[in-house]
Amino acid sequence: MSQGHSHAHSHSHTPGLHSLNKAFITGILLNLLFVFAEFGAGL
Repeated sequence: MSQGHSHAHSHSHTPGLHSLNKAFITGILLNLLFVFAEFGAGL
C-alpha cells in the first residue's frame, strides 16, 4: 500500500488576518477596561 499524501502548509500572513488579530486585541482591551470600570464602581 502506497499512500502518497502531500500536505503543503503555506503560512502567509495576510492583511485580513492582521486586522482580525487587531480586532481581537481591541476587544480584549475594551473588555478589560470595562471590568476595571465595574470594579471601580463597586468600591
